[in-house]
Amino acid sequence: MEWRCAKTLEELCELPSIAQLKAVFYECGWKRVSTGFTPGGDTVSFTLRDMEHKMQDDSNTIAFHMALALACHGNQIHLEESFQGEGLLANYSIEKLCEILGVAIVDLKWKRNSSVRVLLCPRATCNDKLSGFTMWRYSPVYSRFFAPDFSLVPELLQYLWEDIARQNYMVNTDWKHKVEQVLIKYFDSCIADSGPSETISLPFQIDPFYMWGAAGVGKSTFIQAFAAAMERCLRSTLNPCLQVNIVKVPLNSVTPEHLDCILRVQGISDWSVERLVEQSIVRGNIVILHLEENPPPQEQMRLYRLIRNMLDKQLFRKYPEYIGNVIVAFTSNYPPHDEIGTCCVSKVSSPNAEEQFQWAIRLLKDQLPPDIHIGTIDISLPRYCSDMRPLNNWWRTLAWHAMKDHQPGTVDIGDGFIMKNGTKTTLKTSDGFFFTTELKGILETVIEMGAAGFLRPAVAFLNPQHELSIALNLMSDQHVVLKNLGLLVSNSDKYKIYGDPSEIRGGIFKFIDDLNNPNSTHQCRECIHCGPGKLCLQKNKVVVVTACINETGQFMLRELLETSDRSSTHRFSISKKRVIFLLQSTSDLTPQAISRAHFIGDNYMNELNIK
Repeated sequence: MEWRCAKTLEELCELPSIAQLKAVFYECGWKRVSTGFTPGGDTVSFTLRDMEHKMQDDSNTIAFHMALALACHGNQIHLEESFQGEGLLANYSIEKLCEILGVAIVDLKWKRNSSVRVLLCPRATCNDKLSGFTMWRYSPVYSRFFAPDFSLVPELLQYLWEDIARQNYMVNTDWKHKVEQVLIKYFDSCIADSGPSETISLPFQIDPFYMWGAAGVGKSTFIQAFAAAMERCLRSTLNPCLQVNIVKVPLNSVTPEHLDCILRVQGISDWSVERLVEQSIVRGNIVILHLEENPPPQEQMRLYRLIRNMLDKQLFRKYPEYIGNVIVAFTSNYPPHDEIGTCCVSKVSSPNAEEQFQWAIRLLKDQLPPDIHIGTIDISLPRYCSDMRPLNNWWRTLAWHAMKDHQPGTVDIGDGFIMKNGTKTTLKTSDGFFFTTELKGILETVIEMGAAGFLRPAVAFLNPQHELSIALNLMSDQHVVLKNLGLLVSNSDKYKIYGDPSEIRGGIFKFIDDLNNPNSTHQCRECIHCGPGKLCLQKNKVVVVTACINETGQFMLRELLETSDRSSTHRFSISKKRVIFLLQSTSDLTPQAISRAHFIGDNYMNELNIK
């Protein structure tokens, strides 16, 4: 292709093929056409600005197809509706242009309805599967932008809530209404300003979300479900390549000084919060900046101001056009400080007892493998929970007893028993939620489920030393790697969780990742089963973390103790499969710690008056 011969932009513009393309763009109605290229490369870009008129004359075949390909023909709606071929007329025109001119449109981007950038390459390059270029196509969504009275917002909202429901998340009615008011404005702006291609433009910053409430009502779960649903929603209706990424900052485990170090870009290539957000939004993606475990109001403002300064004075000054691509979301057990309270705030509560029961039944069925079928469920309704985590114990322990023998079949569940393939197993429970067999206690069952990776992680609060030795003895046949964090009692101990701010991986996160990550090259010589100093080749090790904590330590560990497959920082995430926390507390257990615990020793039981 003659484009490769051009060494300067002046030489490129003198080529007959470039002059022909520019003439076509002018005939389509564009007033200003600028050209760009990389010397020696296969692609040439054209940026089209200031449309004077939409083309109506169809006598020039090339200009006719170019106008349709750029969605700027005066009769676009009528021509699309009357097109008899397969798919969209605009895509047919893109193919015809390639056939006539010998060049293919490989990218097309609209910006704020004021300009269009067209990227072209030779047909031979496009046909080469190793070139990395493919012919650009409109998705079926394209035709909606030319429909009379076009309105996609109701469909977007319906899809979003239906997807969240499919993830087994029950949305509080008040919270749903508040979120919708924000999203209607958000979706309206990005559709109206995006042009007929699937490139989404987000011209304004969405109001921050602030979810607070008691432990276990699903605040962080909502953020995850919302991000996944929003991504699928926008991909299916607007942009099939768009991503909605979560950058999570657990505020409970960082000091203001630590946060200040990890927020801003420090060099050419780093792992700061700003850099990770930046790398996502410059590609046109959406970032949910999840500020998890926001502390009490008296401690919030110093952290919030650091985050606001990073966004407003650093990130958005560099990328003002991407201000709407960042959504800030807080989750907390505490109400917001007055200065934060101007955002979209909701106190989240748990659903009613019947909704909770149906939710738990769905999760129980989803947990079982395909070869184990639920026959009948004739079991008493669990008592109402303002904290939903005990219900997690309810369906998880029932699922565990239904599938731990690894035998396929049909399971019938009744009050106090499970019947599988005609064999009855009697179950007992002390709280109505956590079930064990007659021959095993709660601690033994928790250890067993944690070692098998069924509780992620398993969490137990033990009496000093006595119960700790019992717990370790229960794992005598496992390849256990023990990590003692010592005291977690003040902010100065927070480095034990994440390590030094300069480390990408540090603290207990690194320790767990070294042992749980299948790609890790770490050579383990700390296995209790194999003996000190001996190389352990067992892949499925059990990671046991011990610590002596007070109320501050309980707050620091909240995110790690949460029952979920993974724990994340803004930099990386770790698997919590086969991770067991054996903890001792020097202070009363907070409601949040009680909520996350699967076993609480006798001394705590007596103090809490738990039967």
